[in-house]
Amino acid sequence: MSPEMDEKGRKEIEFSQDIDLIISGKEAKIDEAMDEDYRSNIDFAEKIVGCHGEPLPSFQEGLKKRLLSKLAEQETAEARQRLEAPSFWGWLRNLVPQSSAWRTAAVTFTVAVLALVVVWRIGLFYPSQEQILPAALGPTVSVEGRAVSPKTDYTIGEEIDIQFSFKNITDETLTFPFPPEIRIENSSVETVRNFSGGQDTRVLTLGETELYDLTWDQKDNDGKQVPPGDYQVIMPNVQLGEGRGVVSMVESPILAISLNP
Repeated sequence: MSPEMDEKGRKEIEFSQDIDLIISGKEAKIDEAMDEDYRSNIDFAEKIVGCHGEPLPSFQEGLKKRLLSKLAEQETAEARQRLEAPSFWGWLRNLVPQSSAWRTAAVTFTVAVLALVVVWRIGLFYPSQEQILPAALGPTVSVEGRAVSPKTDYTIGEEIDIQFSFKNITDETLTFPFPPEIRIENSSVETVRNFSGGQDTRVLTLGETELYDLTWDQKDNDGKQVPPGDYQVIMPNVQLGEGRGVVSMVESPILAISLNP
C-alpha cells in the first residue's frame, strides 16, 4: 500500500472516531498534524451537536446506519450524476477536496445535519411537553352573595328558609337588579325550582350589605314535592355592565331532604 493511501486510510479512521466522540457528547481529540480542512469540519460538527443537545443512543445508532446507506447510494449514483445537471451532491463535492475521505466527510455532515434537524423537530432530544394553556380567568366579582339556612337537614314537606346577603366589595357605588334569580338544583345538577328575579334594584356603597329572605316549600316548578336527596341553592351571575364585574354567589348551603325527621 502506498504512503498516500496509508495516510488517507489513517485520516478516515481518525475522522470517524472524532465524529463518534462528537455525537456522543465528548470532545474530539484532533492531531496537531491535521490540516485546516479537517479542523474546520470537526468544528462544524461540534457546533451542530452543541445546538441541539446530546443525541439519544437510538439516534446515534440510526444515524450511523443512515450514513452507511447514504454512502452506498452515493457511490452507485456518481456515474449517473456526472451525466445530469449539477445537483446538490455535485455542488457539495465542489466545496471540499476530491479525495474519498473528504467526500465521505461531506456526505457524513450533510446527512448528520438533516437527521439532527428531523430528530430535533420531532422532539427526541428533549422530552415532549404538553402545551400548557393559561387558566381561563373568571369574571371579576364585585358583589359577593352568600346563602345560609338555619339547618341543613329537613324532613320531606318541611319549609326551608334561606337567607341571602349581598356585599359590595369594591371601592365604588354599585346598582344591581333585586332580587336576583335563584335556582334550586338536585344532585344531578338539574334545576328543580326556579325563582325569577325581581324588577327592583338595589344601590350598594363600599362595604354595604343587602339582605334577602326566601322560603322554599320543597315543590318543583310543576308544584310537586321533590324526592328525598341533596339540593343546592344556585344564583346565576348578575352582570353589572360597563366592566364593573358581577354579583356572584360565593357561599351556598347543601340542603338534605329525607323521609324521616
